[in-house]
Amino acid sequence: PRNLAGAAFLGAQMHSRDYKRSDAEVFRDKNVLVVGTGPSGDDLSREVSAVAENVYWSGRLFKRIDAAKLGRIQESVAENVHLRPNIAKVAEDGRTVHFECQGGGDNSSAFAPVAVDTILWCTGYEYAVPFLDGREVGVSTAQGRIEPLYEHLFHPKFGASLSFIGLGFKILPFPHFEIQAAWVARCLAGKCTLPTEQEMAERARAFYNGFGEAAGPGAPAVEYTHCMDGIQWSYLQSISDQPGMEGAAHLPPWKREMYDVNRKKKGLHPTEYRDLVLEEELPLIQVGLEEVARSNNPPVPSSNLM
Repeated sequence: PRNLAGAAFLGAQMHSRDYKRSDAEVFRDKNVLVVGTGPSGDDLSREVSAVAENVYWSGRLFKRIDAAKLGRIQESVAENVHLRPNIAKVAEDGRTVHFECQGGGDNSSAFAPVAVDTILWCTGYEYAVPFLDGREVGVSTAQGRIEPLYEHLFHPKFGASLSFIGLGFKILPFPHFEIQAAWVARCLAGKCTLPTEQEMAERARAFYNGFGEAAGPGAPAVEYTHCMDGIQWSYLQSISDQPGMEGAAHLPPWKREMYDVNRKKKGLHPTEYRDLVLEEELPLIQVGLEEVARSNNPPVPSSNLM
């Protein structure tokens, strides 16, 4: 849970990492504040609403999107789920939560303060590397990211011998990790060559400087440094295109298409998307099954048949 402005919150608090489905009963007949508009906040605001009196789903996203999209989200949730902007502070009673204003001026009636019993934090995770001496190694997590890293992976000073696989978020996870791991492995085996320490450090510095207030108006926030939304395909392709990566793990087109279809499906069918198979998924599933079959039964070289 993050520190809140104002008074200390006197109700119960839970982080999504500690939530189990059996915990839903804890929220029965409660007024629950769910903080975070990522996948966990989306899923848990819907799940908890089945037993709670009211769910106030709060996050920055609801201030940023247009009215049409906001309306679609509101229509997709239960009547007892109320969308709110970020928390501004906790009132002196330790229970009443105030929200940020929408665009300036006083809160509208839609964003009036509410008294809540429980806060369910769905705000993601912080990067931590306590097993490394940050000062000696030169690794920092102070700004909600790991730095400095070249291509989200390699420490410029140590190259492939100090690599961080899987930092990205808003990704297709396991293929992403597999391709990163293949690059690291080939670098360690001497099949791929990284730029010099100086070049990696300069490129990492230029990339990191593009985030935060210092980067200027419109720059993404620092905590989005490792966000891959909108760039993950080009990022993975750039790894696969590295000299020495021939024949290594890559992302076949059907996986990318399946990801895109399912992302759209979740937006259109937020409560039943897990159990719903769309017509356009069927040929992609078939291609995937055929690929698995080939990998389990690789062709025998003709020389072995003689």
